[in-house]
Amino acid sequence: MNAPAWKLELLMLSYRYAAETGLQYDLAAMTEAEQYAALSWLRRYAEDRA
Repeated sequence: MNAPAWKLELLMLSYRYAAETGLQYDLAAMTEAEQYAALSWLRRYAEDRA
């Protein structure tokens, strides 16, 4: 099964966030809308860290 590109980006950014902060998202417990909102926040976080 192929995941949508945004879900793969979410996984990558959430792993990066966890590695940098020690905090993890429970992606399996989130709805798709919550996951997409988290992706938006993680994108901003990653841009600020770049």
